[in-house]
Amino acid sequence: MFLWPDYSGFCLPQSPGPFKVECSGLIYPGSAWQWRSPQLPTTAMGGIIYSVPAEFADQACQEAAQNTGVMAWLQWEEKWRAGGYG
Repeated sequence: MFLWPDYSGFCLPQSPGPFKVECSGLIYPGSAWQWRSPQLPTTAMGGIIYSVPAEFADQACQEAAQNTGVMAWLQWEEKWRAGGYG
């Protein structure tokens, strides 16, 4: 999950983009995952959750954690859309 702060007033490519990443454990069909309040900063105003196959979860999470900021996030998402994480 990529988390965004409040709207900065800027659009791409000047917008700050996501400022925090949280990864879950493996979630099986029909189950759920909950984040606790301390894991979600009060400055988070929005987010996007991506699904990746279990065999790519660790790689995707590690790369996501290194890719906060708008341009880095866009590169991560481009890889995700192209099937780079399964």
